[in-house]
Amino acid sequence: MHCLSGLKSPLFLSKSLTLILISNLPLVSCHIYANNLPPPPRNISEVNSLFKLYLDLVVNEYSTLQTVPIIVKADHYYVQQAKIAELGIKIPESALKDQQGTILTDLDIFSLGFSGNASEWIALDQVSELNYHYNPVKQYLSLNIPASWMPVQIRGQDFWYLPETAQSGIGLLNNYDLYAYRPEQGGYSSTLFTEQRFFSPYGVLKNSGIYSKTDFKSVGKNAQQNNGGYRRYDTSWQYDEPQNALSYLIGDIFTGNKNAWGSSVRLGGLQVQRNFGTRPDLITYPLPQFKGEAALPSTVDLLINGQKINSTDVHSGPFILNNVPFVNGKGEAVVVTTDRVGRQVATTVPFYISNTLLKPGLLDYSLSVGQVREDYGIKDFSYGKFASSGDIRYGINEWFTAEGRIEFSNTIQLAGLGSVIKLNHFGVLSGSATQSWAEKDVNQISDQDIKGNQYILGYSYNQQRFGLSINYSQRDRNYYDLSRLQYTGLISANSNQNWVANTYFATDKTGTFGAAYIQTKTNDIENKLLNLSWAPILPSYMRGATVSLSANRDFVEKDWSMALQLSVPLFGKKATSSLGYTRQSSGYQGYINFNRATPLAGGFGVDLSRRINENSDDFNQARISYRNRYFNTDLGMSGDQDYSYWLGLSGSFVLMAGDVFASNRLGESFALIDTNKVADIPVHYENSLIGHSNSKGFIFVPSVTPYYAAKYSINPINLPSNFNATQVENRIAAKRGSGVVIKFPIKQSYAANVYLTESNGQPIPVGAVVHRAHHGSTYVGMDGIAYLEDLSAENSIRVQLPDQTLCEAKFSLDLEKAQQQIAVIKSVTCHEVVQP
Repeated sequence: MHCLSGLKSPLFLSKSLTLILISNLPLVSCHIYANNLPPPPRNISEVNSLFKLYLDLVVNEYSTLQTVPIIVKADHYYVQQAKIAELGIKIPESALKDQQGTILTDLDIFSLGFSGNASEWIALDQVSELNYHYNPVKQYLSLNIPASWMPVQIRGQDFWYLPETAQSGIGLLNNYDLYAYRPEQGGYSSTLFTEQRFFSPYGVLKNSGIYSKTDFKSVGKNAQQNNGGYRRYDTSWQYDEPQNALSYLIGDIFTGNKNAWGSSVRLGGLQVQRNFGTRPDLITYPLPQFKGEAALPSTVDLLINGQKINSTDVHSGPFILNNVPFVNGKGEAVVVTTDRVGRQVATTVPFYISNTLLKPGLLDYSLSVGQVREDYGIKDFSYGKFASSGDIRYGINEWFTAEGRIEFSNTIQLAGLGSVIKLNHFGVLSGSATQSWAEKDVNQISDQDIKGNQYILGYSYNQQRFGLSINYSQRDRNYYDLSRLQYTGLISANSNQNWVANTYFATDKTGTFGAAYIQTKTNDIENKLLNLSWAPILPSYMRGATVSLSANRDFVEKDWSMALQLSVPLFGKKATSSLGYTRQSSGYQGYINFNRATPLAGGFGVDLSRRINENSDDFNQARISYRNRYFNTDLGMSGDQDYSYWLGLSGSFVLMAGDVFASNRLGESFALIDTNKVADIPVHYENSLIGHSNSKGFIFVPSVTPYYAAKYSINPINLPSNFNATQVENRIAAKRGSGVVIKFPIKQSYAANVYLTESNGQPIPVGAVVHRAHHGSTYVGMDGIAYLEDLSAENSIRVQLPDQTLCEAKFSLDLEKAQQQIAVIKSVTCHEVVQP
C-alpha cells in the first residue's frame, strides 16, 4: 500500500498491523510520514482562514453584558456596525479607514450563516484610535476606544419620587366648628360652621355654610340686636385626573390665577385646569444638568454649596448628573470625578434655579366659565353677569416661560401677555402688559366705552445669603377686569401704582438683615412705608432662644415705630415663652406670653398673654385647649377689668367602611387605620405617633397630604404572644377631599406547644413533619414539641416520621385559656396509621 511505503523493518510492519487490528481501526487511504513531521502552521489562516466566534464584549474595561458575533478571517477581526450602534457608541467617520480594502466578502458572510453583506461589518484593525484584544481563555473581546465615542450616561432623576396611584374610599363626612362668644357688654353670639362632603373614586361633592345666632346687649339707645340663620357658602363637585394632572370642577369656583399678574373672582359655573397638586412627584421647573466626561470608569461626587448631595459610579465616556438640588436661587455645584487609579478632577459649575419658570414643553392652564358670584356671605344664591377667563403658561425653553390671560364678560373684555426670563446666573425678570375694554354701563365716569392698561415689571435674585426683589405695577383708572365687577371698593382692585422692593442678607455671626419698601397710590390714597429688620444669631448657651428687632418708617405720616421680640423655648421645646416691646408716636406697648401647643396625639395646651398699653387699657388673655381623638376644644377669656368669654368646639362625623365614626376635625384628605378589632395598637404617620387604636381597632389620621404616598405604620411590640401582625407598614396615597381605609391584618391565633409521643411513650423524633388540613406543614423540635398556630377546640394532625411511616394524633384545646397565652398540651400520643 502507498501509505505503508518507506517501512524498512518487517518486524515493525508486523507490530504495526497487530496494533491496528487490536485497536479496531479501519484501514483507509492515507498519508503517513514515518521519517519527518510536516512544518507547524505559521499563522491562524493556515489552520482555518475563516470562522466565527461568539464572545462577551468588554468596552473600556466595562462589560456590556452582551455576547456578540465576531468574524475572524486571516487574523482580521470583524464586528457588526449594528451591534456597536446598539450600545450607543458613535464611531466618527474620520476614524473609519478605507474598509473597502478588507478581505471579507459577501460570500464569506453567507457561508457563515449571517444575513446582509460585508459592508455591514467593521474591521477593527482599520479603525483608528481603537485597540482590541481577544482573550481565548475567558472568551471575551476587549475594545479600548476614546471616551468621547461613548454614549452619554444620565445619572439621577428629575422628579422627587416615583408616583403612586391615589385611592379613595366611599363615605360621607360632616366637619363642624362651633364658636360661642359672650362680650363684656353682655349678650351672646354663636356660629356653627359646617362642611358636608361626599367622597368616592368618582369625585368629591362638598357644601359649606354657617349657622349663626346673635343677641348683643349694649349700653345706650340700641338695647338689643338680633341676627341669625343659615348662610350657604360654596357647593361644588370636583374630579381629579392625576395621570394628566387635570381637575374638573362644577359649581362655585374661583377663576384660575396661574399668572402672578392676574386676579381671581368667584363664579358659579365650570372649570378645567391643570393641577400639579395631583402630582406632587413632579418637578415643574427646570433643573440644572451637570455634565462631564470620564476617561476611565470613575466615581462622581456632586457637592451643592459645599454639601455633598450624591455619589454615583459612571463608566468611561460623557455623563450628565440630573440630581435634584434643594435650592431656589443661585448656587454653586462642584463635580468631583475620581477614576480607578485615584486621579481626581474637580469642576465648579455655577447655576440658578427659579420655581417661577416652567420646564420646556410643560403647559399649565385654567379655563373657567359661569356667572359672577355676588353678595358672597350675605345671600345664599346671588349670581350676576356672565363671565369667563383663561390663564395659560408654557415653558418655551429652560430660561423662558410665556404667559397669557384673557377675560370676557358682557361688559368687560381683557387680554394680556407676559413672560418670565432667567438672566443666566443673575436672577429672573418678569413682565406683563394687559389691555381691557369696558362698556359704558360699568364706567361711572364717562358715558362712552373706554380702554385701560396695566403694566407689571418684576425682578428677583436669590442666593444662599442674599436676596433682592423689586416689583412695579401701573394700572390706569380706566383699567377694568372681572375683579372690579365683584369688588369695586377694594384698594387692590383700584390701585393705580404700586412699588414693592425688599432685600435681605445674612452672615454666620451677625444673623439676617432685611429691608422692605412699599409704595401704593390710588386716586386719593397714598402710602409710603419702609421696614428694617434684624434677626441676630444668639450664643448656643441660650438653648434655641431667638430675637428679632424691627423698625418702620411711615413717610406720609412722618412717623417711626420700633419693635423688639424675644422667644425662649421651655421644657425641651414643648413650650415657649416670649415677650415684646413696641414704641411709636402714640405710645408704647409691651406684652409677655406663655404658650404650650396642644400635642398632636392629644392632651392639653395653654396660652397666656399680658399686654401693657401706655395710652389705653391693658389687655389680658387666657386660653386652655384640649384635643382627643373625637374633638378639639378651647375655652378662653380676654379683657382687663370686664372680660369676654368664648368657647370653641370642632370635630367630624364620618360614615365610611360600613360604620359611623366621631373624630377630631378632618382635613382635606385623611386616613382611617383599621387594626382588625385589636385595641391599643400604637399608630404612626410619617414616623410621628398619632395615637392608639380604639376598642374597635380604629383610629383616624386626621390630615394627610393629598396624592402623596405617606408611610403608615403600627408598633406590634406589646401584642400578646398569640397575636400575629403580618404587615406593620404601608404606603398609600389619598385623593384630594377623600378618605382611605388602611388595614393592618392583625389577628388572634390560638397557639400551643404540643408534646407528641409515640405509642411506646417515647417523644416523636426531631425533624418529623407535622401535616394539618388547610395549613402549612411544620416540624417537630426537641422533646417531641411541635408549635402549632390557628388551632380550634378540637384538632387532628398527622406526623410523618423520619422512616416515612405515618401516625395520627388528636387533641383538645381550652380556647378561653389560649386567649391569654400560648397553651401547653402534654402527652399527646400519635398512633401509627396502617397503610392500605
